Amino acid sequence: MKCIIVGIGPAGIATAGFLAKNGWEVECYDKLTRESASVTTPKYLERAYGLSGHRRMLDTLAAIDAENDVYEEGAYRRDITIIQTSKGIPIPMPPPKSPTIAVLRTELVGGLIKAVERQFKNVQLHWSTKISGVEFRNGKAVVKFENGHESSPDLVVCAEGAFSYVGRPAISSADPTFECVVKPRDVLTKQLYLNQPPTSWRKRALYMLPSKNGDIHMLIRDSPSLGENLMSCMLVYPTTHPLFSKATTGPALSQAIQHTFPEAQLPLREMSIAEEMERCATTAPHHLPPVVTSNKYHYGNLVVLGDAAHSSPVNAAQGVNTALEDAFVLNKCLHEEGLDICAALERFTRVQKPQHDALQRLMAHPMFRTVAPTWRTKTIDFLRDRLALDKVFKFLQYPQVQLNDNKLSYTQVEQNLRWQYHCPAVLVGAVAAIGFTSACFSLKKR
Repeated sequence: MKCIIVGIGPAGIATAGFLAKNGWEVECYDKLTRESASVTTPKYLERAYGLSGHRRMLDTLAAIDAENDVYEEGAYRRDITIIQTSKGIPIPMPPPKSPTIAVLRTELVGGLIKAVERQFKNVQLHWSTKISGVEFRNGKAVVKFENGHESSPDLVVCAEGAFSYVGRPAISSADPTFECVVKPRDVLTKQLYLNQPPTSWRKRALYMLPSKNGDIHMLIRDSPSLGENLMSCMLVYPTTHPLFSKATTGPALSQAIQHTFPEAQLPLREMSIAEEMERCATTAPHHLPPVVTSNKYHYGNLVVLGDAAHSSPVNAAQGVNTALEDAFVLNKCLHEEGLDICAALERFTRVQKPQHDALQRLMAHPMFRTVAPTWRTKTIDFLRDRLALDKVFKFLQYPQVQLNDNKLSYTQVEQNLRWQYHCPAVLVGAVAAIGFTSACFSLKKR
């Protein structure tokens, strides 16, 4: 059996590992160079953005024996997440109840590539090669290369990201019932690295720095692969922000950052690296991928995985976890359906689509979108933190904790969040009913 994979990202290379493990001949193609996709250097820092991997990722890495390779690339177990206020007060988030791995995208891809090359001789990686398209002949996908070459494998996997240029267009041209909604994000990011501050900042921690009005964020974590005592930083801001859109020089960028994040919150004078600020200012910002929703993930023997099929909102922090889980589930469906590729891909869509739809609905829920505390959130915090009722009623657990637990499906998390959201109102109603009944009983006695 032969498979062609378009896109050597997390989903693509993980799928190659699973298929090779089951004896498939796998050819992977990517339009980037290997260095830009898998090496963490300042030159390619825009692709070295930070990811949070949870149990879903770790289980997939363990299944293809890639966990140690990813750690050797620079990933590590994150101990804690800290919100750094504008006054410089660190507020630790509740410790994760399941393991959390901090990893740059380049570290993850580099580790997966090393694991696949170390174990399997039946995987070929082709870099700087662009697929011109896929067309269907007699219901079977034919991959067309820019040099005029064609190939008709048993399976085509397209994992080329949210800006899918092969997979989704191929399905759309062949299937008139295919529907896909792509919602662009008006958010830009800049990647840079800073010196570790000579203060009490903790290692193996993720620092989240919100601006005063909450429209700009900075995410900072130590990054051994960049260099000793260096921290990778992601600056997230709106496309129309007046400060950062005009910051085209190093000093101007430093001034914009310091204007947004006070010295007490971010000691930029101690952390800033002049040449890095200049590089970052003169480098084009990175557009976050759009939110993608598709009504199906396959046609014939072609399937789209990861962001090409279902890019979730950035506040989910689940993109890489769902991408690797796609690879895991696809392998399972192929194994259970045997040689019937079309049935396996139909089963894959049937299993995964409800989960990804639930995740996107979760991110639109008020419990995720609300930043300022409300009476609902204060009541839930009291029940959870003061009374520890989340140990008995699992639906009261922090939503992000539930998302990170792969024992729960996204549809189960969505149901739990509904219970959590309505719980305060039910309690208020119950208390009011008890009070009313008690008052009526007292009047009756009189």
